Amino acid sequence: MDDEIKMKWSSKYGSITTVTFVVYGEVKEHEVDMMSTILVDESDIEEWAVLAEKIPWQKAKMFGIDRGMCLQWIFPDKLKKPEIIEKLLSKVMTFLKLKYESKGVKNYVYTRTT
Repeated sequence: MDDEIKMKWSSKYGSITTVTFVVYGEVKEHEVDMMSTILVDESDIEEWAVLAEKIPWQKAKMFGIDRGMCLQWIFPDKLKKPEIIEKLLSKVMTFLKLKYESKGVKNYVYTRTT
């Protein structure tokens, strides 16, 4: 996945939180937009980014997973209750009849090396 936004926000905020899903099948851009809109409407999140990356055959074989798409929502700083965001996104994906798997929530802390 594109790490530019992760590095930029980690440096700016000190940490980031990611919520990652693998969707087995095609996800249309308007569906990702819908998920993000519902996320904003149902939470107090004001800033986020979503990265979408196709998982081609070669990568699926390498990692032992099915082909599909990796969706990762990135939030500045450490979320207070990330499991709520994960459940909300899961509900929307279920509503959209997507076959998906949550890969979890992670918090990354930025540490200066200089």
